[in-house]
Amino acid sequence: MPAQAAEAARLAEAAGADIVDLNLGCPVRKVMTSGAGSALLERPDLACRIVEAMATAVSVPVSAKLRRGIEPDSRTCIELGPLLVEAGAQALVLHPRAQRQMYGGSADHSLTAELASLVKVPVIASGDIRSIEQARTLIAEGATAVMIGRAAQGNPWLLREILSGSEQDPSQAEVAAELIHFMREAARELGERRAQSFLKKFYGWYLRRGRFPRQLRRELVDASSLASAEKLVLDAAPQAKQLVTGLERESERASG
Repeated sequence: MPAQAAEAARLAEAAGADIVDLNLGCPVRKVMTSGAGSALLERPDLACRIVEAMATAVSVPVSAKLRRGIEPDSRTCIELGPLLVEAGAQALVLHPRAQRQMYGGSADHSLTAELASLVKVPVIASGDIRSIEQARTLIAEGATAVMIGRAAQGNPWLLREILSGSEQDPSQAEVAAELIHFMREAARELGERRAQSFLKKFYGWYLRRGRFPRQLRRELVDASSLASAEKLVLDAAPQAKQLVTGLERESERASG
């Protein structure tokens, strides 16, 4: 496994990655049964050998993402984190939930502060960060940065809020434009058919903002095509059309 990880790290670097992250935090059963993800929390020697192999194989930084452990009262992350740093990890990401919790319960960020006090590399806090205040508190308590995942689903403005330090209140047109842009990106990545199914859970997350008609979410879920869904969104917020064009241009510039 260390040799495979080293080769994967080399491929990532060759593809242009600025950093290579070893995910020891994935709690999904099919990943666990393969011996990867959070399963490696119970095999510290192997986890360290993988990090060492990756760090030796590439010139970019290698980081490792952890959960607190397998059980809800586990402190595995406190024991394993410093060992991973000794093995070559140049940053740690901690999501302080247990594997058995999956995404339930709450993240115990007292562990994040404790881990940050034990190592001399950046510690990035992950889990339950939904506001500027939470991000600021975590950084004040020792985290170098925060990682946002589920809280930004349907609310990408949260990232701007945390970076700017001021709350963002997007207009109905901005919400509609972001949703349409996301729908188009999903279709480009997944194809029309898969994107239609994938996007259904996102409609409600986006439409919580912007004061949209309550029935719009159901209409989007039931739409026969993404083109039909896009028309429904534009009918609800016609001002979004010009904003979508701007977002598409920005995306084209960013992709080169």
